Amino acid sequence: PQGFVYRYPNLQPDQYTLSVTEIVSPTLTPCSEVYFFDILDYLPITYIGQTVFKTDICTGLVEKIEALASGGVPIITNGLPSYDFEWTYTSNDINVPSSKFFGQTLTNVPAGNYCVKITDKKGCSYDSCDTSTGAIPLTIIVDDVVSPFSVTGNLPDPTDPPDPSVKVKSLSPECSSGGLDGRIGVVLSGGLSPKKINWFIEDPTSLTSASNPGYRALPGSENRTSLDNLVPGNYKMVVTSFNPDAAACAASGNFLNNDYLYYEEIIQVTPNRELYIMDGPFVDEDLCSGNFGRVEVEVFDNNNGNLEFYYKDILIPPSDVIRINNYKWSVAIINAEESETFKIKNEEGCWITTQINRGIGEPNFTYFSDSTKNDPLLNIKSREEVSFTNASENPYVLSEWIFGDNSPPLFIETSTTSITPVRHNYNVSGTYFATLRIYNDIGCSKEVTESISVGKGFNIMVPNVFTPNTEDKINSHFKPLFSGFYSMSFSVYDHRGNFIYGEYEQEDDIADIKGISLKGWDGSFKNKQAPYSPYYIFSASGVLLDGETVVEKSGTFMIIK
Repeated sequence: PQGFVYRYPNLQPDQYTLSVTEIVSPTLTPCSEVYFFDILDYLPITYIGQTVFKTDICTGLVEKIEALASGGVPIITNGLPSYDFEWTYTSNDINVPSSKFFGQTLTNVPAGNYCVKITDKKGCSYDSCDTSTGAIPLTIIVDDVVSPFSVTGNLPDPTDPPDPSVKVKSLSPECSSGGLDGRIGVVLSGGLSPKKINWFIEDPTSLTSASNPGYRALPGSENRTSLDNLVPGNYKMVVTSFNPDAAACAASGNFLNNDYLYYEEIIQVTPNRELYIMDGPFVDEDLCSGNFGRVEVEVFDNNNGNLEFYYKDILIPPSDVIRINNYKWSVAIINAEESETFKIKNEEGCWITTQINRGIGEPNFTYFSDSTKNDPLLNIKSREEVSFTNASENPYVLSEWIFGDNSPPLFIETSTTSITPVRHNYNVSGTYFATLRIYNDIGCSKEVTESISVGKGFNIMVPNVFTPNTEDKINSHFKPLFSGFYSMSFSVYDHRGNFIYGEYEQEDDIADIKGISLKGWDGSFKNKQAPYSPYYIFSASGVLLDGETVVEKSGTFMIIK
């Protein structure tokens, strides 16, 4: 009957002819229709793309992975068959977590293993990541062109008892060597050959080194994987490939972050724990400026016994040595040299040495703001950011910035901070005396001071009350706060105009301005409490740093008791 559906199950893949003939009476001729069709064999989804790739030597990545598949019922897009692809990435480094990617084409992907799930138009899929479903395993391997640089230890385990399977990269100096026989031993593998090895030791005075700030080259160490007779400290190992391909990568900017071409590591040689310096040595002002003074040093001695101290290999008499506490010692030095060896020895014969270098560089700094960048003769504006740059000469290990506006000083260790501008804002007009003080590694210092004009270049600020004779000494003197003046005259009167207090200060040399201030009125008159007045009158008159312009200010204030 018309509209009836006929089903013929279990037909095998083949070519078929379907003939449909009308049933009529014998006297009529029946109509018929013939239809030819093929039943195709179902092809399972299969990955047919490339399965092995190599990383690019410059980037360490694969530029392109393009997936190809066949079988199933593809998605027809613009007349071309396609599928949905879902990738799972597993790194060669066990510390890197797996991740997923989507799409037929992957670009700039790292080395490792990739499996893929392919899904067709009907939702049927082939998943090489899930072998439990019977899928044929498939791994797309991305290999490094060469293995990345790798550094492992090559020295015996120093623990007691030692573990033969453990290798370390460094060993502390022996007790009896004076702390001078530390060792480094490593095994270098991987990287693009040929390659060279350079070693550096941390040195705060080498901050300005362009390639390794804070480190200086270690003589005689090139291309060595073992170093002996080392003092405790931080050592930097730098491995560089000088293969022509590496040069090409350097030209393209991908070099220092490329594990095939460049590697660096800091390896620490720790002090011997039987006897070592905990802090110092530091010297007093006498020893900084002359040839006699004292050295303070904190020393850990595992025996906690008496120590002997030597300067220029001469034993310092016990009478010149003071033990301050369990760790701190004060030692007198005479006939001090600019640089000399200081030796410490315990009762067991262990000894260590350090250098006492009194030398210190020359402090210097520059500064600018947006206002003065193009015209240094202009004053800096109030609240404008000022950039200070340390231009001091080595050696020094610590910088102290004092901005002259009663803000806290700023300390910068040159061993950990590159030479970058220090920024500060002056919120009030005036002339401020900014100071840069530099210190060497034993505490000696030098400083330089520059005057900085902000806004008008001067200011006078005066309070309207004060509280004399208070125990906390806060606000106990009445005085103007000012800057930018060569001289200042200050007077106080009662409400009737009777003189009570006066004070005058001026710079010693107008060509060498240091900054002046006043002591202020403490509320007394002729060594007694000043007579009562409902209010008091002040007058301040000063000459600016040009030596000519006079600025005056007056007003009233009260005492709060």
